[in-house]
Formats: sequence, C-alpha cells, structure tokens
Amino acid sequence: MDWFLVLLLLQMASAEGAFGVGFLTQMEVMDVSFNSLTGHLPDSLSCLNEIEVLNLAHNKLSGTLPDLVCSLRSLLNLSVSYNFFSGFSQECNKLVFRNVGFSFSENCIPGRNMQRPQPECSVIPGGGLNCLRIPSATPLICGSM
Repeated sequence: MDWFLVLLLLQMASAEGAFGVGFLTQMEVMDVSFNSLTGHLPDSLSCLNEIEVLNLAHNKLSGTLPDLVCSLRSLLNLSVSYNFFSGFSQECNKLVFRNVGFSFSENCIPGRNMQRPQPECSVIPGGGLNCLRIPSATPLICGSM
C-alpha cells in the first residue's frame, strides 16, 4: 500500500529559510503560514499537481509570484498576504476568472491596493542572495527527494 501526505499544516512552526516540496506530489492542502520562510518560491511548487489550498501568508517571501504557482490546475485558494512579493505573473491575474480565491494584500506590489508602505518594501528580508534562484545543474524531477 502506498501512503501519500495530502495535508501539511505548519502554522506558527517557527520554520525559517528555504523549503522544498517537490516530493509531495499528492498534497491537497499546504499551510505554512505564520513562519519565517524567506526568499523566492521554489520551482518544486510546480510539482504539487493535486494542491487545492496553498497558504503562504505571513512569511518573508519575496520576488515575483510566478506562473508555476498560479497555474497549478487543482488550485482553489491561494493566500500570499503579508509577505514581500513585488509583483505577480500574468497567470496570477487569471485566477479570479478560474474562481480561485486569491489574497495578496500587504505585499509590495506597485499599483495595487492594500500593500505595505514603501519604506517596509525597501528592505528585503533574509538578504539579497537567494539560493533558491541559482539554477540547478539537474532538471526538476517531481516525486524525488
């Protein structure tokens, strides 16, 4: 019998730094809100083919929210509020047309309502160098650790 992790709740777990989730391909709910996760989102999020609820709120994530997150086919609710994202891709703009709940308040997205004040956005949490964005020499293989 195969076992799959379908629910991951790490709210207020004091988790810090980067995270990888490519081996959790059957996960349906992931809530890592209220932690201290930093940097850009890992490409391995694209492996979450069954994810319906993804809560990344109240962390220190930054960069642009990429297509690979907003194009997850099973997604019903995405929360990235209270981070330091500076923008999101065109695919994220389409979430409302797919009836996906999408909350992105209190980030650093220019021209959007309910964002952080500019002085807060001028400091990137966790520093400028991000190991998650250094291209890997090996291709992304979903389902492997």
